[in-house]
Amino acid sequence: MLASPERKKSLALKASEMAANVGAVQSYLDTRGISEPVAAHYKLGSTTEFGSLRLSIPYFTPAGVVDIKYRCALTEHGDHKDKSIHCSKMMKESGCGSHLYNAQSLIRASDLVVVTEGELDAVMVEGYTGFPTVGYPGTSNWEKRWRYCFDGIGEVIVIADGDDPGRKAAEHVAQAIGTAARVVDLGDGHDASSYIRDLGVSQFVERLSR
Repeated sequence: MLASPERKKSLALKASEMAANVGAVQSYLDTRGISEPVAAHYKLGSTTEFGSLRLSIPYFTPAGVVDIKYRCALTEHGDHKDKSIHCSKMMKESGCGSHLYNAQSLIRASDLVVVTEGELDAVMVEGYTGFPTVGYPGTSNWEKRWRYCFDGIGEVIVIADGDDPGRKAAEHVAQAIGTAARVVDLGDGHDASSYIRDLGVSQFVERLSR
């Protein structure tokens, strides 16, 4: 579903207002390795609109803001693997359809694009390496139409999270994109964020070149 011009303006205003309050979720972002300047660049913000503290993640495209996701930012909830926690890990605006995160990076990419599972991994990769990076929303949410976004790009690196679902998702995405794509497995237990946070940017870049 395509957002109308009026809806895009409304989402852009909402994203800007929440970005002004990003300090409320900076402790959560710190656990992810996302610095204040990087958070500001991607206009990450905060809201309690849904009854608890959430990180707002706007979806910018060349045509404007087409969606905003809301991730639980309560550090005591961890990564929501404890099923006794009755809290939705991720929420989104209604009626906005499904989109690649950070799609505007594709307009400046010709030689290389990195693809991650999830928005915050894309923020970490692009924010600290400078490589144009997009994120897809979860292991089972790749849409076939997105493959055309990568036409004409020399190399597409698909990051595999270090577990079986993550590896299967990355292989599926790489096959959908085609011959320009290859998978980089970061090893058991790692996603792009944890790899950069724990082992450093230079080691991450080296891993991509193997």
